[in-house]
Amino acid sequence: RALSDTEVSLISRQSFQQRLDRLEESDRVLRRLIGVLVDRLRGQASTPG
Repeated sequence: RALSDTEVSLISRQSFQQRLDRLEESDRVLRRLIGVLVDRLRGQASTPG
């Protein structure tokens, strides 16, 4: 839960994937770290509680 006012921006899966693909061309380590973070966030979002 957010502790203060929050603004959320939606990015389509396709747009996000395109951005990750471009990032992978220039910085593979950062791209992998972002991929892991996104996977963990998606896992938390699908877990009740």
